Amino acid sequence: MLNKVKSDKVALKPNKLILAGQQMLPYQQKLFWAALSVLEFSVINDEHYGKWNDSVNNFLERSRLARMTFKFPVSKIFDNYESLKLTDNAEYKKEIEKKTSDIVRQVLLIKSEKSFKAISIMSYAEYIFDEETIYVRFSPDVIPILAEMFDEGFTKVHLINVMKLRSGYSMRIYEILMHIKNLNIYKNGYTLSIRDLYFLLGIDKNIQYKLYGDFKELLLRCRKEIREKTGLSFDFEEIKDGKKVDAIKFINVREDINFNKLIKQISLFDNTEITEKEIILSSNPNETFLLDVLENPQSYIVQESVKKDTDDRQLSLPITQSEIKSSIKNKFTEEQNEKLEEYFEGIFSADEIKLDYEFDYIEFYYKRAMELYETGNVKNFQNFYYNLMKKDKYKFYELKEKERQKKEAEEAQKKAQQEAKKKEQKEAKKKKAAEEIKYRRLEKVFDSIPEDIREKLLQEVYEKNSLYKSTDGKIGIFAKWAVAEMFEKNLTR
Repeated sequence: MLNKVKSDKVALKPNKLILAGQQMLPYQQKLFWAALSVLEFSVINDEHYGKWNDSVNNFLERSRLARMTFKFPVSKIFDNYESLKLTDNAEYKKEIEKKTSDIVRQVLLIKSEKSFKAISIMSYAEYIFDEETIYVRFSPDVIPILAEMFDEGFTKVHLINVMKLRSGYSMRIYEILMHIKNLNIYKNGYTLSIRDLYFLLGIDKNIQYKLYGDFKELLLRCRKEIREKTGLSFDFEEIKDGKKVDAIKFINVREDINFNKLIKQISLFDNTEITEKEIILSSNPNETFLLDVLENPQSYIVQESVKKDTDDRQLSLPITQSEIKSSIKNKFTEEQNEKLEEYFEGIFSADEIKLDYEFDYIEFYYKRAMELYETGNVKNFQNFYYNLMKKDKYKFYELKEKERQKKEAEEAQKKAQQEAKKKEQKEAKKKKAAEEIKYRRLEKVFDSIPEDIREKLLQEVYEKNSLYKSTDGKIGIFAKWAVAEMFEKNLTR
């Protein structure tokens, strides 16, 4: 008789993290999942839990999470650690040092229309040889992204399945597919460009999988491993631009919920429930580590007293409230600080906002919030104002950029008009100077013409245009120029 399996443990991973570019080796994935699970435990058991709008995004709360250090037995993290210990001592230490260093080199790549970010996942990693323990700490910059899973959504990932996968690429594709499945809105498929797939998997096309054919083979290998070891299956279609494969459309993403129930049959006579550990132990005795972390997460947190007693491992001291106040005071002018006292009256996370945003941003949303509050449609001004700022409701920086571009365009247009006018004036001045030279020359030519020829030419000019002839009998300047030009033309014939 097939035995029932208790619902397997799940871990949460922020959607924003799943959709970030990253490449982790299996041991790095395992370490990340372990640390994330312990962090999640710490967050949920914190006194502020349930007040995320006021706490998790708060500067001091982020600082607390970023200062947390986790410890894990290295034998459970590094692959083939036991066999590595049997090698030459120098080679063993060299490999351990490399793996430890690689932990803090791992980055998340997050891109949007406006920016591209590279964020370190871990800020600290230390291996203690005598303890055979590795200590790690999340980067302060990645903490807000991890905390966002409580506000902006997360994907549930079955650790019992993750632990069975040997390929880091399979782990990443499994996460992405679980994200697609959990969204439950892509019934007709989910399309990712080849470029985005390389980005999500952390593949540098200049170094790895330069040819699509090689990448397709990788995708097929991952699909086979994921289907055989997790029960999650999928198909994919190639979307082409001409002959070139431009994107992959993932279709038929489905999970066999009975997959783990079919792994082990203990007895034909009873219906004893078996645990996730028993399932894993039946095939991989050393792979129950992450389940141990979920069952007893507090044992993997380094206590403050331990941190204080360990000089080499001592954390940077917490930022004090007085240091925060001093930093804020120095950031703004005296006049701005006075206005900020008015803007943030009754707002819990004022210090965090002052540290994170510039004065123009804060004032912009204060005025917007006040305008809407005065219409009578807003009941709680402080909460409304806070949420406007945190969500950047009116896209302040986009508006600012548009205003900057508009101002630049206006200034460029004004400058072009000024340049055109300046050029026109220069051309007019140049033309006037040329005409003055020309007319002075014509006067000299007129004076040099023999009198009889001059009289004859004058008569011709008067006959053609009587306006050249003055009423006082004198020869006008325009008549002289006309005669001189006529004389020069006759000479060139």
